[in-house]
Amino acid sequence: TLAFYLRHQGDIREAIEVLNRQVQQKRTTPDIYFLLGELYEKTGQPEAAQKVYQQALGDEGLPKTVRPNFATKLRALTTMKNQRD
Repeated sequence: TLAFYLRHQGDIREAIEVLNRQVQQKRTTPDIYFLLGELYEKTGQPEAAQKVYQQALGDEGLPKTVRPNFATKLRALTTMKNQRD
């Protein structure tokens, strides 16, 4: 995808924008949510990553088999936040 290419070119901000547009337009896949959350984590925005993973958990269009992966990501971020506080 374009976002994947942008990420590899180092244009993280534009990759995030592309992925956010896809989420807003309801053109999502598990990979879109995972990549967007990962980019937020890498840019020091864990709260934004948490929102992405929570949104993915609520996306009825995603296969139920991937939801535990998003729950795991959320737990990891919550644990990291609690350790910082």
